[in-house]
Amino acid sequence: MKKIKTSQSVKGFIDFFRGKLEIIRSGDFPGDSQEKVLFQKILYLTMIDTLSNVVYPQKRNRDRVVSFIQEFSDWRYRDRVSLPHLIRILEEAPGHEFSELQKFAFSCFDEWTKLKDDKIDLSRDPSYELVQKLWPKYRNKLKPIKIEGFSIKPEFIRHDHLFYAYRNSLVHELRELGYGIEGGPSEEDNDEPFYHYMKHDSGDSWELVYPLGFFESMCKAVLEKLEDYCIKNRVDPYHSFTFGTYWIRELNR
Repeated sequence: MKKIKTSQSVKGFIDFFRGKLEIIRSGDFPGDSQEKVLFQKILYLTMIDTLSNVVYPQKRNRDRVVSFIQEFSDWRYRDRVSLPHLIRILEEAPGHEFSELQKFAFSCFDEWTKLKDDKIDLSRDPSYELVQKLWPKYRNKLKPIKIEGFSIKPEFIRHDHLFYAYRNSLVHELRELGYGIEGGPSEEDNDEPFYHYMKHDSGDSWELVYPLGFFESMCKAVLEKLEDYCIKNRVDPYHSFTFGTYWIRELNR
């Protein structure tokens, strides 16, 4: 009987969020198209945050969101390291310690320029495992690079962590990071993250873009996997949230 009850609870929970997903997708937001994209992304991210609480209620924000992306999304490049971010870090790194990694990264970056393409997908980013292998170690740990007092570790520029940084900027500052411009005319252009080349007065750059369709696709994927997870493990997702007269959870028991 418990299994049937839990399955019904899970279905009701998932159906509720699928309905919200459709509202976000088709919602009529004020302002121009750029503002509409901003608001939709914020709502998609809020949904991902909410759903992650079902699985990792005790984890801190970064660990919770990153773990959820790792385990419940279908994002195949979540473990890749952003090459432009890596290059920028290595420009500040001590030469002799990081020379092997610098040689590898700059060689990869040279390949981008040879492509003569204004748009590159994340498949051309290096794997985290390879960067880890080349990254210098100190006392059997990856040695951080200090830039203006901030210690940067290689996982910080892995896409699951960059996604979290992007989430923070959207949710807490109502703005997107970087200067990237959303995809192209077709739906396919809007579903996968990419880099595009941009000329600046101060120099050129490869701008990272997480487009709107990518967020919708991720929400659909995590909902499907979360439903399977909750049914298989007999998890009632409603238990992760506060219900009752009192706003403090413990007072409603």
